[in-house]
Amino acid sequence: MVSQTISLDGTDYTVTLRERQPRSSGAEPILCIVSYLPHKAAIDIIRIAVDSIRKYTTIPYSLWVVDNASPPEHLAWLRNQKDITLVENLTPPPKNGSYANAIGLEICASLVPAETTRFMALHQDILVCKYGWLEYLLSKFSDKIRAVGVREDFTRVPKGILHVLGYIVDFQLFRKLGLDFYPRLPRYDVGDMAIDSIRQAGYEYFATPNTLWQPEIAETLPKS
Repeated sequence: MVSQTISLDGTDYTVTLRERQPRSSGAEPILCIVSYLPHKAAIDIIRIAVDSIRKYTTIPYSLWVVDNASPPEHLAWLRNQKDITLVENLTPPPKNGSYANAIGLEICASLVPAETTRFMALHQDILVCKYGWLEYLLSKFSDKIRAVGVREDFTRVPKGILHVLGYIVDFQLFRKLGLDFYPRLPRYDVGDMAIDSIRQAGYEYFATPNTLWQPEIAETLPKS
């Protein structure tokens, strides 16, 4: 376990890093979940999320969890997982909600290997339900498409944006363009500006079909 200080947006964050073995090479996609576990229900939620990733992911990946100052007694399960790189942020972010989520993602982005090619932001209440999900998302990248996500949102950006609850970015391009995950409310929520900036740089994103905006898709799903 390694302790260090990371300065972000004018605040110093003390973090401890519990690396999985072996260390990620950067070639495999980094999946980053930001967690906050104030009670048992939250612990159960993130355990289900992690178990679903384990069950349905059939290609190499590196799973990171950045915890934002949860009560230490609620971290026992995460600390015991040998296949997770756990980053414990011991400094509560000065603001909750979107900003705290952005801080977790920024901490993770600052610690992953510099050669990382694909970085995926995930909420702690996600649930993977199908084998091949990660291969499918990664297959959508091309010279033109540099971000891929599971939900397109039009709430703040009328022309559309990928919601940060589950999107992957070309991390080398992300760094080259100097992007970050901070919200700029009311125009941009956490992660929105990065996707809009990728588009403004001449690239595109791919969003999977979603029953949120296309409820008729539900009729195509198997009944059993």
